[in-house]
Amino acid sequence: VGEELLKAHPNYEPVLREALARNLVEGLAHITGGGIIDNLPRILPDGFGAEIHTDTWDIPPFFQLIQNTGDIDRLEMFRVFNMGLGMLVVIPAEEAEHAQQILSGDCFQVGKITAGQAGVSIR
Repeated sequence: VGEELLKAHPNYEPVLREALARNLVEGLAHITGGGIIDNLPRILPDGFGAEIHTDTWDIPPFFQLIQNTGDIDRLEMFRVFNMGLGMLVVIPAEEAEHAQQILSGDCFQVGKITAGQAGVSIR
């Protein structure tokens, strides 16, 4: 557990450089303390929320260990931890496929921005 906690955090700038240069990025949420549930809404305009689909990426086993050992509620895990998603990039829906080609490394389309529903829904 200690070794996992001491791993260096990746630098996302090299991965994002081209997408940023092409003005494809509408928002960036670095998922740190506060997890996905608290960090993502900070970059969304009033009246908008997000739907996150947890079947679109593999949650690292480390987080499953924490959840099971600590008997922690699933939503609490998403409120506290990044669950394997260190950076969320908001891209226009019509550019999602193009952006995935540009972004190198592990890149997943994990959800969508929703109008009229504030907050983050974890599905």
